[in-house]
Amino acid sequence: MANSQAKVCADVIIREIASKSSTTDFVHDPARLAKIRTNSACYSPITYDQASWLTAVFAYETTNNSMKLVQDSFASSHSPHWRKDN
Repeated sequence: MANSQAKVCADVIIREIASKSSTTDFVHDPARLAKIRTNSACYSPITYDQASWLTAVFAYETTNNSMKLVQDSFASSHSPHWRKDN
């Protein structure tokens, strides 16, 4: 998730620099803000022969300026074939 968040931050820094030499506000563009997404993915060994996988997507919520879990994006899985696959 930190990788996704860092990319959003880098994008804002670049847009802030670009806005300084223009009359256009590239940072607070509502169309851009509505498209901001980050994701989180985790694959974790639990025991020698079990592992789990988890993922979620978050979207920027313009009404309260925060990131919210995208409905139906949360998923998890259990790997019963950990030993066979490794």
